[in-house]
Amino acid sequence: MSRSVVSSNKFFETIFLGYCRVIKKFWNRSFLTYFEILLQRISDMLGYSKLPAYLLSGKEKYRGDSFTVLYAGNSDSLHFLLCRIFDGQYTTKKLGVFSIFHLESLMKQTPPSTDVIFVKTDRFFVKILQHFQFITIPEWINMIVDSSKSFEELEHNFSSGAQKDIKKTTKYEYSYELTDDQKKMEFFYHRMFLPYILKRYGEEMPDYYLKYIHMILSRNSMRVLLVKDNNTYISGGLVDIKGKKEFLPSMGILDGDVQYVKKYASSALFYFHIVSAKKRGANSINYGNTRSFLNDGNYQFKRKWGMIVSLSRFRWGLFGLKILRNTTSVSSFCVHNPYILLEDNCLKGCIYSSNNQPTSLIDLQRICRTYYTQGIAELIILSPEGFTQQAKENELFVDAPRHNFVKSFSSVRLLNQNIEACVIRPQESMFNSFLIR
Repeated sequence: MSRSVVSSNKFFETIFLGYCRVIKKFWNRSFLTYFEILLQRISDMLGYSKLPAYLLSGKEKYRGDSFTVLYAGNSDSLHFLLCRIFDGQYTTKKLGVFSIFHLESLMKQTPPSTDVIFVKTDRFFVKILQHFQFITIPEWINMIVDSSKSFEELEHNFSSGAQKDIKKTTKYEYSYELTDDQKKMEFFYHRMFLPYILKRYGEEMPDYYLKYIHMILSRNSMRVLLVKDNNTYISGGLVDIKGKKEFLPSMGILDGDVQYVKKYASSALFYFHIVSAKKRGANSINYGNTRSFLNDGNYQFKRKWGMIVSLSRFRWGLFGLKILRNTTSVSSFCVHNPYILLEDNCLKGCIYSSNNQPTSLIDLQRICRTYYTQGIAELIILSPEGFTQQAKENELFVDAPRHNFVKSFSSVRLLNQNIEACVIRPQESMFNSFLIR
């Protein structure tokens, strides 16, 4: 989809780009970040109250069956969403512009052939979506390392995959450098950040974000951490140091070259940042915005470092999802897109299990290992074929190395049918201040 198909918040982009030019030239200090967050917050609340609506029709990505989506919202993240829905080809029909305060009017004008509705708005309007029984999915989550723990405790929370990556970085004899040298920061921006971000995210990446990252390079709290392979810098990330808290707002790979990714350059960056932040006495490390789909590559990469999930502190976009029809394409979409939802002021994981047979105890254990991360209050596994007797009776993960879980069963109404659900919660009480703030 071209950027022109769905209008984005051009007013905000114009104001923000002008702001970047002025502030970069005259007054560039780290505390301005809070003003920038406020500026975007106000813009989102105003911009997301009016929703241009489109009817999108194509073939569902995995089964190839016809799939029709009504999307209401601006273009931010639409490309990402459509890549999860369609196999690449789809048609677009504009339906008009609707107010978030008149969501019922949009629903009444929805064609009967529509399979699902997606509404993109601001978290400020979450109660409106929930009033009309929309599933509310945060557009972004943050993933945070609680670095106040000892390094031994942090390592204990690393997955076996992360521990394997650390061994690889040792094998390659990588080293790192943390610097505020402006030439090296410009090198990071032009040779690492831009090639990597544009190659990986392309059409999703708004121009104002690229300019914003360039603007903050010279802030007094900003450093760049560079991973070195002998004398070659192969990856890097901006590190914003604010007292005991640190942020990694962006990262990059040299020339966006996939060979460095295969040689664990990204893992080396994360590991060295955790090591160096501990040396500086950091209590928390925020690794920035991550998509709230449980099988997203970025989410899976970050969770193996023992991170804690929380609502994004920087972006407030929200997807409202309403399923209208029970079709094979809708079922396929649900199976292949497990997500994090916002409910009762908690983050919960939702997984649709469809193996054409009852979900087993082994299936539940695999789901926990694959998707659970600290900060998720519970995992909700929906199974149209129900659950085996063993899954219902046996304790789950009694001897798990990191978390024990308890489970309960109920029934929910979805896809116009009653579906059996298993709710899995971590047994230990570990929901702290990282959860919702």
